[in-house]
Formats: sequence, C-alpha cells, structure tokens
Amino acid sequence: MRVYNPEGNIGFVASNLRWLRVFIFLFLSAIFSSVSAAADREFQIVTEDLPPYSYRDDGRITGLCTEIVREILKELDHPDNIQMLTWSRAYNLTLNESGYLLYSTIRTENREASFKWAGPLVNDKTVFIGRKGRGISIKSLEDAMKVGAIGVYKDDFAESLLKEKGFSNLQSVMDDRLNLKKLLSDRIDLWVASKLVSLHMVREANSSDRIEVLYLLREDPFYLAFSKDTPDEEVARWQRALDDLKKSEAYSSILRKYGFED
Repeated sequence: MRVYNPEGNIGFVASNLRWLRVFIFLFLSAIFSSVSAAADREFQIVTEDLPPYSYRDDGRITGLCTEIVREILKELDHPDNIQMLTWSRAYNLTLNESGYLLYSTIRTENREASFKWAGPLVNDKTVFIGRKGRGISIKSLEDAMKVGAIGVYKDDFAESLLKEKGFSNLQSVMDDRLNLKKLLSDRIDLWVASKLVSLHMVREANSSDRIEVLYLLREDPFYLAFSKDTPDEEVARWQRALDDLKKSEAYSSILRKYGFED
C-alpha cells in the first residue's frame, strides 16, 4: 500500500525543477552560442567607388568585383551589407577595427602583415596615363620622375609605391575622377591609375580621343582584405568559396559582362 508523503513529493518536484532549469540553461546557452558564432562570421563589407570594379548604378552598389563578392555572400549565407566609402576611410576602418572586409585591395609587401587575405578576385594593371598631344614619352620610371606633376589617388598603393621609389612630384586627391579633370586641363602631366578604372572614367567623360596609356607600372591581383584579428579558419572559408566560384560559369559570365581580359 502506497503511503502519501508530502515531503517526499515536494522533494521530487524540486529535484525535477532543478533539472528543468539546468536543461533550459543549456538549451538557451546553445542557442546564444550559435547566434554568437554566426555573428562572429559576419563582416561589415566595405568598398570604394572604383568603376567598373565597384560603383553605384541607380543607387545600388554593383561592378565586376562587387558581383564576385555577392556570389560568395550567397554561397556563405552572409548578409549583403556592402557599404561604399572613400578609399581612405574604408582602408583605415579595416586596418584599425575588427570585423571588416575590404575589397578590392592590392596585396603589397607593406600591407601584407596588416590584414588577412583571400583571393585573388581578378588581376589589375596600373598604368601611367597622359593627354594626347602633350608630347610626353615615358619609357621608364626615371622618365616619369622628370615631369612636373603626377596625379595619384590618396592612400592608394601606387602613391606609396612611387614615394618609396623616390618620386617627389606627386599630387594626391580623394576622388580619382579629379585626376582626370586635372589631366585634361593640363594641371598635371601624368595620371597613375588602374587601366580598367581609368578607361571607364575616360569613356564616361567622352574623352577617349584625348587620353593615352603611356607606360605599365605593374600588374597586380585584387584581393579581399580582412581585419587582422579575423580567425584564419574564417578567411579559409571565404577562400574556398572564391576558389569554387572561379571554377564556375558564373565567374566567367561576370568577367565577360565587363569585358575583362584576365
């Protein structure tokens, strides 16, 4: 015959409540841990106005490298939170803050240790550009050192490279389109820029017949640059997604769309 024992029943209920609290705690911890891990995998993605690699079209950020990045975002189920900033601000945020991803970035020796890297996205040619009819001939860097003024993009790798090589005739601007205007009005003698970017700007300005490429400075690949404290396994995840994309028709289609010759 079972005897009713109120104290025993209370103890049984209390014990079950303790286990229930433990279960709820562990369950919520797992959820929050999962959410936190997902948040850790999300970056604030920043880029610059660098047509045709990245630019605005009717308010939407697009471009060759932007389309490549968006394909990766879809593959990794990452929010499409791309922001367009000035190059200097985008670069310095990624350099100094956690959780940033910057594109399109040339991977130089001076920058190597400041970021984590995935890539390349595409290759880019940096060239010296002149105005037709000026009679300027550039066969070497020494020739370029002798001209009056060279327009460069502030904090761009080309500015740093030329300074390292001893150039003292550089004029830097925050908007590379200003260099085109200065070149066309003879306020600078040469403009150093990405070949694809500069020719895109020249076409926009209906000035293709007034501009000529004079000298190839160097050819470099564009990379994704991550904040330095980004975990290596996360960078590797992006690298794998990019590698897979580059084997696909989607990647080839993007290159063809922008008339890009790798």
